[in-house]
Amino acid sequence: KYNLNLGVLVQPQRSHFIQDYRGINVDTVRTTTNITPTLNFRYRFSRRTTLKATYRGRTNQPSITQMLDITDDSNPLNITKGNPGLSPSFTSTMRVEFNSYEQRHQRNISTSIDFSTTANSISNIVTYDEATGGRTTQPQNINGNWDMAARFMLNSALDTVGVWRVGTNTQFRYDNYVSYITLDRRSDSQKNITRTANLGQELSLSYNKDWLEIELDGTLNYTHTSNMLRKNANLDTWRFAYGANVTVDMEWNMSLTTSIHQTSRRGYSDNTMNTDELIWNMQLSQSFLRKKALTVSLQWYDILARQSNVTRRINANRRNDSEYNGINSYAMLHVIYKMNMFGGRKGRGKGRSRM
Repeated sequence: KYNLNLGVLVQPQRSHFIQDYRGINVDTVRTTTNITPTLNFRYRFSRRTTLKATYRGRTNQPSITQMLDITDDSNPLNITKGNPGLSPSFTSTMRVEFNSYEQRHQRNISTSIDFSTTANSISNIVTYDEATGGRTTQPQNINGNWDMAARFMLNSALDTVGVWRVGTNTQFRYDNYVSYITLDRRSDSQKNITRTANLGQELSLSYNKDWLEIELDGTLNYTHTSNMLRKNANLDTWRFAYGANVTVDMEWNMSLTTSIHQTSRRGYSDNTMNTDELIWNMQLSQSFLRKKALTVSLQWYDILARQSNVTRRINANRRNDSEYNGINSYAMLHVIYKMNMFGGRKGRGKGRSRM
């Protein structure tokens, strides 16, 4: 019915640091011990319904250069100092997962909750000297970094034979980033908190029978970002897409697959990133030989050449929106041959099919 596993990893660590730079001579050794506890728990309600819980702890030591009591004032306007009082950070990660499969209706349900928190994170703090106009940077411990996520997925047949199927996937994530930041060059660092909430939803409806497979799907993603010190960095962005996938199995072991989706972005500070893109892909495949061992397929990606590449990264220090060039519209020819490395019926039961 249940299984419980507890463990701990104890890892001694020895660091040797030698420095001879601008008159600063250091030769020191540091010995530390990293401790990593683990927990795994599984409970079976039935053969197809299980509950799992896991915990991981991880110790991260500061670098030896961060802990040395050394002041580097080779540049009087940008002085760096170590901090012998730094404590190691410790990250705890927890996950609870529930899975269930109901064979009669071919229904699969999966849900999970994740939580992670870090004590004694390290962030650089800056102090400003009005007399000299210089700044001093020193690492400091800071607390308050944590995140959580939740997911629910359902995939089920709508009839007894599984011709019609429906699927849904709901995801939520919340991040709390904490760090020291400097608003301008003539001020000391302040503690900043950036909170990001993300909600995603996917829906699909499919029909699959004999030679035809059709799927309609749609996705919606909403992100809300709030910044305690930089209010102008607060944003609400949307990404949504909808479209269809079609696969047609024809005679002579030939198949045609095509997908077309409209993808849109809204709420970005740069209007060039608020785009509407119609993405159309197509693939034509032909199988040969016994058991379709040889397959030749021609794939054409982004036929209309409309796709762009945009990424967003957010933490307590900054929000970074990037748009980069890429080769999006192109064709590719695949030749795939599958080999069964084990002969005979008995061997095939134990072996693997290799490609």
